[in-house]
Amino acid sequence: MIIKKRTYPALARLEALRHRSTLSDEELNMLQSLTHQKLIEEQFETFLTPEITAQVDIIWHYTYQDYHRTIGLNVILVESDTIHLLKLNSYQGIHTLNDQGMLTAFFTGRVHEDLAQLMSVKLGLQYLLDRSLNIEIRAVCLSPDFELNALSHSSMILTAATLPAYLAQMTAPKLNLAPSTIQLAETTDAPYQVKAGVKNGLRCPHCDQLSEFNYHHHLILCLKCREISQLDQAFIRAAHEYMSLFPENRLTKDIMYKWCNKKIPAAKVASLLKKHFHTAGKTKGTYYLLEN
Repeated sequence: MIIKKRTYPALARLEALRHRSTLSDEELNMLQSLTHQKLIEEQFETFLTPEITAQVDIIWHYTYQDYHRTIGLNVILVESDTIHLLKLNSYQGIHTLNDQGMLTAFFTGRVHEDLAQLMSVKLGLQYLLDRSLNIEIRAVCLSPDFELNALSHSSMILTAATLPAYLAQMTAPKLNLAPSTIQLAETTDAPYQVKAGVKNGLRCPHCDQLSEFNYHHHLILCLKCREISQLDQAFIRAAHEYMSLFPENRLTKDIMYKWCNKKIPAAKVASLLKKHFHTAGKTKGTYYLLEN
């Protein structure tokens, strides 16, 4: 059962900002990193068969923090009497284990900290939750081009070839792990302050750019690429982008009217919000929730 879903609020925020502001080098690097993370997590999810999902508690995106470092784990699996901490990667080429037991690229000598980070999280969780917890750690190398040197062996490294068998042996979690599962799932995203200068407007579904457009009933004509699109499609994306950038705000008719650069009549904005989103509040306090 999925205890904590796989979501990407920071990625959604950066994707929205990319078209409405100028990203810093740090933000561009983060966008690239999060996009890559999403891809490998989608790849890992293909290994989670319905049988495994029914048997195992799944916690996506756990962040461990102590005085020295912050470590992110892609996924935690809780089964039987064991907690499995997994860190995913797409390392390519031949790798070996160095003298310290660290995963190392054979030809370049680049050292990856996955196993050390996993061990830090394991020791930290045993201290915070329960020293008797049985915790397994695995670095999951999903690239088909990854190869572990024949002279190196580690049960803590999984590949796309060995992952299915590892998952298949898991059984349903026992009740005595329930409190630990709940604690592991209770992590929140760090607050983020959106910088000034974010542009309003609708993005064209065809050219993906903020654009001036001509509006007619349920259609818009992008004045950049000259393509015609459904207004609903562009409006829904604009609403999601607004809430990814300003999650602390409420989605209201006035906000969306201004967010669309006042190009869509207020009555039409209200109609679209009622059509596509769940209504909350009453009269002047009415706002809309993204979940239908």
